[in-house]
Amino acid sequence: TAEYTVSLTNDADSNSQEYELIVDFPPFMVDISRNYLDTLYAGTPLTLTCNITLDDLVDIPVLVTNQWTRDMIDITEPTITESLIQTDTNRYTATLEFYPLSATYDNGEYQCTVLVTANTGDYYTTNITNETSTDVVVEDLPDPEVVT
Repeated sequence: TAEYTVSLTNDADSNSQEYELIVDFPPFMVDISRNYLDTLYAGTPLTLTCNITLDDLVDIPVLVTNQWTRDMIDITEPTITESLIQTDTNRYTATLEFYPLSATYDNGEYQCTVLVTANTGDYYTTNITNETSTDVVVEDLPDPEVVT
């Protein structure tokens, strides 16, 4: 948001008018991918990746942050690590790495919520959010077959 003043002055008179210009921050894309799509077993690793793509028209500095939750609760398990990196202009990845997966603790709906903050001037900051989710179902390893 910015305010502009248009002024007109001539020999007869002068006048001015103020206008406010509002520029909307474009929406952005968020999706989740997994490094393994088959049955997930306890004791194995898994990586969920939240792919964040800002519109190519975004040409101002932004701050991108994310929050992972499982069943709407913040993730705090020591066997899960989180990271967020910028991979290219207007492209980011937020990862959630499990090692090892637990059939007891890791089942649930995982949600990646992304907040983009754009400082568009001295007095105005734009915050926009987007989110996506995926289900994770972890099974115990089957008992091995005994061959005699």
